[in-house]
Amino acid sequence: MSSVHDPASIVQSLNRIRISSYLPVSSAGLFLYDYILTFGDELTLVWGEPWSLGKALFVLTRYPAFVDIGMTLYHNIAFSVTVAQCILLYEITGWMFIAGMVIAELILLIRVWALWGRTKRIAALLAIVSVVGIIITAITFSRFHTAQTFILMDDIAPSIPGCFSTGGTDIVFVGYLILMSFEILILVLMLIKGVQHFRHLSSSFLVTFYQDGIMYYAFLLGISIINVVVLLTGPPEYANLLTTLQRTLHSLLSARVLLHLRQSASRRVIMDDGPSEAPPLSSLMFRRRSTRQNQTTQSRHAQSIAWFGDERPMTVSTEDDYAEVS
Repeated sequence: MSSVHDPASIVQSLNRIRISSYLPVSSAGLFLYDYILTFGDELTLVWGEPWSLGKALFVLTRYPAFVDIGMTLYHNIAFSVTVAQCILLYEITGWMFIAGMVIAELILLIRVWALWGRTKRIAALLAIVSVVGIIITAITFSRFHTAQTFILMDDIAPSIPGCFSTGGTDIVFVGYLILMSFEILILVLMLIKGVQHFRHLSSSFLVTFYQDGIMYYAFLLGISIINVVVLLTGPPEYANLLTTLQRTLHSLLSARVLLHLRQSASRRVIMDDGPSEAPPLSSLMFRRRSTRQNQTTQSRHAQSIAWFGDERPMTVSTEDDYAEVS
């Protein structure tokens, strides 16, 4: 970071900070635009459903983003932000960004686990990698934030908004490297299953399952790669250049994944139910069991499929073999 005693370096840093503030503003606009586009689907597909893991994760990936993206926007465009406020805002938004991306990755992780038949082996692999990654990311961010120092912007450039950081470390790139590695692992797992199921992709539900997952993960992976490159080769002022965009994309893409799978699940229910009046989206068809306990277990499993999908192509069975459970 620039020396506080070198006017030329300060001017250069201020220009870079001003440039880096453009992306958070653009990211906030993208987030709001996507929210407006998908709010109708959210009302139809989410809020009428009973509370479940899928619904809880949808809310957690969608709505906290309003808070942390809004706070990031504030410390980028607000005037006369004090040093204490900058420290606090960077710390809160940093931890919220980590939590938000963990939730988004959890949604996509569960999808991949479903593709692999919800096996214990894959669950253990993903759980271990996730826990290790979260711990390392938390440690690197803590060290990065501890090394950060700020100067009151009013003392050097009152006409420029935001916070002026004069210290820091590039250790934060380790966290993004972990995220990139995790996304590569998940993408590889999804591609392997995609190749195995390639000849059986007759179901629109499974096509959506792969199409969204592969496209979204490839997109997120691309952003992670660019972020690591910027952190390793760019100036210190660009350390947070793509952070808000990455947080925004994790939120809106993971929410869209769930909405698209809910749409596919609802179409399947209507097809299974035939020409009669379609049941509510929370109703899924499954084979009748002899006990209420088995029915409850099957209902929960069906609800999980409705939110996260399954490893098998969906087929339409006869009405006599199924019972509807709301």
